[in-house]
Amino acid sequence: MGRAKLLGILFFICGVLGFSQRPPNDLFPKTILKINETEQLDFLRNQSAVTLTTVELLQRANLSLQSQRYKEALQDFELLCDRNPHVFSHQFGRAAAAGFLLSGDFGISAIRHVIVLRSSFAEAVRIRPSSLLSRRALLHVYLTLPRLLGGGEAKAWKQVKAIKEISDFEGIMAALFFSAQTGKSSDFDSYARSAYAHTLKTFAINDSRYELAVVAQHYFADKDLAQALYKDYIAHSTAGDLYPPVYASYRLAELTNDGARQQIESEIPEIAESLLTYDRLTTYIRSIKSK
Repeated sequence: MGRAKLLGILFFICGVLGFSQRPPNDLFPKTILKINETEQLDFLRNQSAVTLTTVELLQRANLSLQSQRYKEALQDFELLCDRNPHVFSHQFGRAAAAGFLLSGDFGISAIRHVIVLRSSFAEAVRIRPSSLLSRRALLHVYLTLPRLLGGGEAKAWKQVKAIKEISDFEGIMAALFFSAQTGKSSDFDSYARSAYAHTLKTFAINDSRYELAVVAQHYFADKDLAQALYKDYIAHSTAGDLYPPVYASYRLAELTNDGARQQIESEIPEIAESLLTYDRLTTYIRSIKSK
């Protein structure tokens, strides 16, 4: 094997191992299935996939996803994509399952999950161009992955523009996220001011609540708005969000100084390091504010 080819392979692997969509799954609250849902999942899991209808297989995949059985969920969503790859729920579910498996995973198995994540979110956007969640997820993927793995700023900015056509406010938030990730401080200031002053803050994406709260807290020192948004983020949190609700709780504790911060640190000793790694918006704002 030639030196150039070997270096290319090593770069590919390092790019994957350095990729991380979101914090580890154990920082997110566990979803507890209802008794009838657990019974239904047990029944469906005892059936061969070939005997299940598409509706039943989709139900099994979704219940597996909700109960954190991510490998089983991914297997079922891949079977669904084999049956019909042009269904939004099949591709979105496949990407979500791969994302959960990838979360906090820096092993070699991440290579396949990265490819599935990128390709299925892209297909979900193609099937349903109006899906803000899919476009925002794809924006994050393109910004995080190196070009060799299908990432890149040009692809990411294309998603920003598409999001803005669907929702002006979410488009501003996407542009703010893009400028922070790419280190464009002058653009960031403009988007931060636009988002902060926007009169119609309609959140189609819960992550935007957290990110605007971060901007309010660390960029504009608006404690009241930050507190309201962090609380709102926690109230609307789901397992599919980018930031665990404990992040918002920790940021709230920074503002209130009521001892809750020390309590969180005692329960999750790695919380400060996790925030530094995954809450890159706060890290970015602090870096430009310190200059």
